[in-house]
Amino acid sequence: MSFRVLLVEDEPITCEVVAASLARAPLVRETDAPFTLAVAGTLAAARTALAAGDVAAVLLDLSLPDSEGLDTFRAVRDVAPGLPVVILTATDDEALALTAVREGAQDWVVKGSGDPALLPRVVRHAIERRRADQALAESAEALRNARQLAAVGRLAGGMAHAFNNMLTIIRCSAELLRDQLEDERQRDDVAGMLDAAQRATALVRQLLAFGSRQVLRPIAVDAAVLVQAMRPGLARDLGEAWPLTLDTTPGGPPVKVDPAQFELVVTQLVLDARDAQPAGGPIAIAVGTVDVAHPEPHAHGVVAPGRYVSIAVTDEAPLAAEAVEALFEPFASRSGA
Repeated sequence: MSFRVLLVEDEPITCEVVAASLARAPLVRETDAPFTLAVAGTLAAARTALAAGDVAAVLLDLSLPDSEGLDTFRAVRDVAPGLPVVILTATDDEALALTAVREGAQDWVVKGSGDPALLPRVVRHAIERRRADQALAESAEALRNARQLAAVGRLAGGMAHAFNNMLTIIRCSAELLRDQLEDERQRDDVAGMLDAAQRATALVRQLLAFGSRQVLRPIAVDAAVLVQAMRPGLARDLGEAWPLTLDTTPGGPPVKVDPAQFELVVTQLVLDARDAQPAGGPIAIAVGTVDVAHPEPHAHGVVAPGRYVSIAVTDEAPLAAEAVEALFEPFASRSGA
């Protein structure tokens, strides 16, 4: 690993001095990395080099053949916002360098400084400070998101309690009605109402869990058996335009999940597949196993080696990139709901 520094300078002697200074920079700490230097003699060449996106810092002379003064810094800043810029200045231009620092440059160094270690030290400090600023901004954003999520969770928990009370009345009334009916078709209709109410109750449990008001109860289950038991309700929700096929073989490795949460996740994936095919189309659920031989990096961590149970819900609709990024967000779907 090395830090690629872009030197924007049109004086050959200055370029030689800077190159020698960075090449001799000592690696004091374990986190220090050597410098590699790229040179651009004009602002136009600097813009081309910055477009490559692999520059860690810029050493910038404000006086170039095609640009002069603060306009030079502003142009570089606009091309690569957030990139640390250290101004190289002559002794009589220190006031101009200070103005650039006030406008966002990380630091400035006088050309021909007697301390050969000063320039690499300033460049390394500029890179580390910019990274620290970025890490702080990311932490602040994560804290804001966590607070917003906690507020949404409290709201969801309160609504779930009220919704659960209404569902209790619906379930009790439907059970009484079913017991009083003699017509088998009518009893089946009421049974469908009860099934929908049961799944709505499971959704309430999800909202309560999201609001941290209910403890999940994971148990060891056979995922294939759970999916097979879901088939009648899923087929009823989908309708004839979305034929459902299952590829499930019981007896696979057990998984430790909260059954209600598991069913809600699978149901949401299936309904999302239906919504992605408004004109209809096949939907398939496959339960299988995947053997991971080596640790595999993942957006949400690292998958350790071992045997895993896989649940795949497939359809024939395209999946947009933004939908993939939001796949594991609470209540996310391809429609943005």
